[in-house]
Amino acid sequence: IDSDCELVLLIADNSYVSIYCKNKNAIEKLYFNALKNDFEEVQFITDENDTRTGLTV
Repeated sequence: IDSDCELVLLIADNSYVSIYCKNKNAIEKLYFNALKNDFEEVQFITDENDTRTGLTV
């Protein structure tokens, strides 16, 4: 969270997508948009249920 980065988009094999965003309103809009558009296996990840401990490039 010490980074200037606002959004991270991770895509693997064209089917597994993770979106991390510092702005709670923006990520909630993305989440509900995915549900509205019938995306499969949509999950809302929080600090409490996230197994990822860091992101490096």
